[in-house]
Amino acid sequence: MTISINRRSFLETGATVVSTVLVARQVLGQDLTANSAKDDLDTVLRGIVERGGAPGVVAAVTSPAEAIYLGAFGERGLGQGVPMTHDTVFYLAS
Repeated sequence: MTISINRRSFLETGATVVSTVLVARQVLGQDLTANSAKDDLDTVLRGIVERGGAPGVVAAVTSPAEAIYLGAFGERGLGQGVPMTHDTVFYLAS
């Protein structure tokens, strides 16, 4: 299955990802073990999927000792109905 994306959608998705990183950096300054910080990240990531910025997202925040935050939202593929999970494999290329 090939997914095409126009330039505008690509740039909007990129801007959303950058915004997410900025929010994560701000949240990382807080105690991420607090539920409110985790809820903030959940809200941002879920919003990306709901606005159509990506079919699904998976994110993790870790310390040297443990995973502090894990989030998975949306679908693995457009219209497949298979949910993202923390162990979803992504194929990336540059």
